[in-house]
Amino acid sequence: MFRGNFRIEDAPETIELRHVWRSDDEVLLAERMGEPPLLALSIHWAEQGHGVLRARTLRPDLDRITIRFDGLAGHDLYGGGEQMSYLRLNGRRFPMWTSEPGVGRDKSDPYTQAMDAAGMAGGDYWTTNYPQPTLISGQGLALHLDAACYSVLDATGPGAVFEIWQSDAAIEVLTASNLPELVGLLSSRFGRQPPLPDWAVGGAVIGLKDGANSFTRLEQIIDAGAAVTGLWCEDWAGIRQTSFGRRLFWDWQWNPSRYPDLPRRIEDLHARNIRFLAYANPYLAVDGPLFA
Repeated sequence: MFRGNFRIEDAPETIELRHVWRSDDEVLLAERMGEPPLLALSIHWAEQGHGVLRARTLRPDLDRITIRFDGLAGHDLYGGGEQMSYLRLNGRRFPMWTSEPGVGRDKSDPYTQAMDAAGMAGGDYWTTNYPQPTLISGQGLALHLDAACYSVLDATGPGAVFEIWQSDAAIEVLTASNLPELVGLLSSRFGRQPPLPDWAVGGAVIGLKDGANSFTRLEQIIDAGAAVTGLWCEDWAGIRQTSFGRRLFWDWQWNPSRYPDLPRRIEDLHARNIRFLAYANPYLAVDGPLFA
């Protein structure tokens, strides 16, 4: 990792399991007939159209599971969370990993290559702030890996592959008669987004990072005739000047020196039906009060 940009590589020893037999309510898999099983599979249907496929390794040194779904050959595949380059995943690999977006989304671009050479800062087609290991088939089947580990959705082959970086996995299986019905099932499972409030779509939310001068610039935008319903100031908690540019100071408290009298300004904006939006993330600056 370098400044929020990641390079993840692995070359584990792999064992292909070719021999399969049933034992009670599980399916056991071994490398060869007569050898001890290395993986156990089971599936349980909680209700019609919704089940869970479980996989677990049977030897302590096995810490990866790769499952290939040959039955998805010929299907149009979607999913992967917020994927911004390709809607259809077929023919590509998608790491389930959150990182900085980087510069560019095409490694053949000279500018992206230069940013990679300068600081691993070139983007990829799969770079996203919201990966989700859910695979959706256009033919009415969805597979969701219920795990927080690093994983990969690999759609480069004729079917689809889940690469799972842990020794046990639960993959939810959802089926429906058509794609709209399946999307409805998924939104019921993961949470259906409520409609946006009127203010969020009734005008522009202006993003400015200019300290107290943000309010002066906002008035100029409003005087020019723009319909404004929000002012978004990421730098409300202060800034930090670094060797690679100006960054936010990650201590999520109002910074009075950068935004004097901010509570009153927020009240004044709200009286005009303009919301004030801020920014926070899960990280804390080690030299800030909140870290202590």
